[in-house]
Amino acid sequence: MPMKKFTKQEHGFTLAEMLIYATLLTILSIIFISIGISLAKIFRDIKTQRSVRSSAETMLERIGREIRLADTVDTATGTLAVHPGKLVLNTIDPYTETPQTVIFLLDGTRVVMKILGSKGVYLTSSDVAVSNLVFYHIPAGGASEAVRTEATVGGENFYATTILRRSY
Repeated sequence: MPMKKFTKQEHGFTLAEMLIYATLLTILSIIFISIGISLAKIFRDIKTQRSVRSSAETMLERIGREIRLADTVDTATGTLAVHPGKLVLNTIDPYTETPQTVIFLLDGTRVVMKILGSKGVYLTSSDVAVSNLVFYHIPAGGASEAVRTEATVGGENFYATTILRRSY
């Protein structure tokens, strides 16, 4: 059997070619890993921002609904125009038509709503911190009254002004 001669085309890669391929592969890997890390950070930031906005909107919505149903704002027992604020509303239970007192206040870093005599319900999620909660009573010359709510949730400021429907 005759011996087969090796030609130049049958040889493997040279050391220089292997180094070039390894360098290119390393650079491409670093680029793709950096893109993946950046995308993960962007998605995490979007999720956090969505949680902050959702929590703030839910809180302001519930506070606004209770203010609209209220007869009066109890300025004597509430803490108004300072942080941490405490809003005390004299209202009527919409189901039983019995008088009740609804209180909104900051419990640590979460906003809680208490109906006098009950345990209380958190209006913000545990993963979002409320760092500022201020209520302002706005009397409108005897015709009606309103409450302005200011809150800093997750570093973002949120505001709402609601008129007491039963006050006019």
